[in-house]
Amino acid sequence: MPLVRQVVRYYQLLQESGVLVIAVEPGSPAQAAGLAEGDIIIRAGEHGANSVEAIQRVLTQSTIGAPLPLTVLRGTELVTLTACRPNAWRKARLSPSRLSPESESRTPNPELRRRVSAC
Repeated sequence: MPLVRQVVRYYQLLQESGVLVIAVEPGSPAQAAGLAEGDIIIRAGEHGANSVEAIQRVLTQSTIGAPLPLTVLRGTELVTLTACRPNAWRKARLSPSRLSPESESRTPNPELRRRVSAC
């Protein structure tokens, strides 16, 4: 599903859709990376994350123990998280989505970009 057009343009995103994180399993690599319920994953490594399958492809092709940058929209904040792939991934439940309509009224702020690293 599409992201809010204002956010896509503001951050000059390469795609207009993402994957909604609907739950994060406690103790999982997703939690260690800082993913939270409601985040929208828009990039995994150098690849767009417009479907759960696209993210799964990147994860299975990544090197065990190597950092994997995830670009996430948290509200209207663009956040870069770093996930580390262990020997076996625990699943975060994901669902394609868009930002909520109330997010459209908020103006994105470039100072809200930040990095979080788990590796």
